[in-house]
Order: sequence, then C-alpha cells, then structure tokens
Amino acid sequence: MLAVNIPRLLDCEGAWGMRIELVPSLGTPVSSGGILFRTSAPVGRAQRRALESALAFGDVLSPASGPFGAIRAMVDIALKALSPAVNDPSRAVQALEEIEDILAELAPDIAKREALLAAHHDASVLREWTRSWADYVAAATDEIRQYGTGSVQIQRRLRALFDTLAGQCDLQQRAALLERRSALHRGLERWWPDPLDRRLAGCADPQGLGRALGTAARAEQAPEPEAPPA
Repeated sequence: MLAVNIPRLLDCEGAWGMRIELVPSLGTPVSSGGILFRTSAPVGRAQRRALESALAFGDVLSPASGPFGAIRAMVDIALKALSPAVNDPSRAVQALEEIEDILAELAPDIAKREALLAAHHDASVLREWTRSWADYVAAATDEIRQYGTGSVQIQRRLRALFDTLAGQCDLQQRAALLERRSALHRGLERWWPDPLDRRLAGCADPQGLGRALGTAARAEQAPEPEAPPA
C-alpha cells in the first residue's frame, strides 16, 4: 500500500456516522482479497468502493512510487558505495545530498498532516496509517549512519544533514534528528582513537570533505544540545 487519502476517509466516517479502521499500515504488502478495513457498522458495495478509492497500491520501493521509494533507492546507492568492494564514500555523500533534499521537502507536509490528525478525535488510531517524520528519518539515515562509521566523509555529511534539517523543520520534528546527531557524537571516541581523526569526524560538512573544519570555526567539542521533549 503506497498512500492513504486521510481527508477522504475522515469525510466517510463523518458522512456515514461510523468508525473506520484501516487494517494494513503504509508500505505493508496486501494480498489479493486481503482485509483492508474494519467498520463499526455494515457497509454496502458503493461504500466499499469509496473506501478503496482512498488507497493507492504499487511497488513501495520503486523511486517512482513516492518519497519513501526514492529515499530507499538513494540509501541503497549509498550502502553499495560504502561496501568494501566499491569503497566510494564520495558517491555515498552525493546520495545523502539527494536524501536531504527529499526530507526537506517532506518535513512541512508531514507537519501539516500531523496537525490534521491531532485535530481529529481518532488521531491516535489514524496516525498508525501513515509514516511519521521519525519513520522517514530512520529509513533515510540509520543504515548509512551504522555502515559509515569508518568514513570521515560520511560522518561529516550526516552531521551537516542533521544540523541543516533541524534548523529548517518544526520544533517537534527536531528530536529524531538530534537523537541521531548525538549518536554520532557518542561514537567519536569509539570509532576514532586518534585525536586528529576524531576532530575531523566531529565536524559538520555538507561537502563531506570540503574544508578541514567543515562549516564550523572549530571542531565540535561541546556537549550535544538536548532534543525537545516528545
């Protein structure tokens, strides 16, 4: 399942006076004849068609399917570039540039959707139908962050990505970014025993290795800022 038209489903709930629960979550494979909805009252054929028209199906991991598929395609490129057989961290940095652009475009749309869900009495249920901002950030960066611990370029580019997006997105969306930035900070001693390497890896640099100290006047030695409360 690729997409859910939440406003349409909310309209159906209001017009029909019933509770509508979507069974599969976004990205879940749906078999032929599988259950899509549970309703608090029986529905007719026309109503079933109306509900089904609020859903879109396709290949979740295809770049053409939407932002999630595009993100995963870029992550795959980055992971292959970081593999020992390829060893091309500069290519992975280019993939992170694309990932940052996608996340920057997604952030305001997700914030609007969250506001819509929060205003509805079933927000806690409806939120499970779609991916959260934290879901997108995790899918976009966690594997690269874990696989790129031996690359100064990747460490620096990820820091720049987290810093840039944290400065652009809503306050409520900063936690997912700062949490991962803090993970990079905690790993400095473990991944980089040499002081010079540790200092270089601790800088944010949108080019990966554009300047020795990246965008900062000095290497980051101060404690990480705390994420806002959830």
